[in-house]
Amino acid sequence: MVDRTIVEVSPRRFRPADTAVTSADLQEMAINTDAETFHISAPVLARKDTAIHGRMNNMRGHSGLFVHATDTVEAHDLLAEWEMSPACTVAVMLEGDLVVKLDGLDVRLGPGAGQDGPTGHIWSLTQVSKMVRLSRKGTRVRKVIITVPWDWIDRILADKDLPNRNLAKFAATHRGYATWRPSLRAVALAEQIINPSRAPAPLARMAVESRAIEILREALESLIATESELPCAAPATKTQAK
Repeated sequence: MVDRTIVEVSPRRFRPADTAVTSADLQEMAINTDAETFHISAPVLARKDTAIHGRMNNMRGHSGLFVHATDTVEAHDLLAEWEMSPACTVAVMLEGDLVVKLDGLDVRLGPGAGQDGPTGHIWSLTQVSKMVRLSRKGTRVRKVIITVPWDWIDRILADKDLPNRNLAKFAATHRGYATWRPSLRAVALAEQIINPSRAPAPLARMAVESRAIEILREALESLIATESELPCAAPATKTQAK
């Protein structure tokens, strides 16, 4: 198993096709990130078979925040499933697109029809949920996904004079989902997470966590809106220019 927590590769020289990630690699990474139920449903792969090409950075911060970053090319039309605990998740899609099912709700991560450029997505799960990931062979996917339990956010917002009623409503909505347009700053931070620092590992992890927190803050700010703009459990989305 290759340690993909911190990978020191120049983004100009890196080509996803140069690195194979096997089915066994994905299974081991899933166990290390508390997704023990992760499995590839299709296609049927042996443990040593290549599942995707590219690299994946996974980091759990000291604060409890979890970061998953990838620069990959899909080797198959792949379907993966796992169970996820209640949490708030933010995704910044820099390139490519995926379809995920949030406990049965179809969500497209990436630009929609007639759109281009990076996209931001945020969703809420209030109970243990079945997650499904579907991707198309040949698609390059560059993304950062940040996940925190809702009590992590509650501790930060507690007793603060913030217009967080909308956040509370979003947090209480199972499969609540919204989109926003990431700022140039958020896009730059996501790029830095995908291409982590060459600093010693503890400092590199600190840099990833601080950047992830800033992206999370921007996503939460996009939810602080008027009552009529509150996201709901339907797949309709809200976009806020930054």
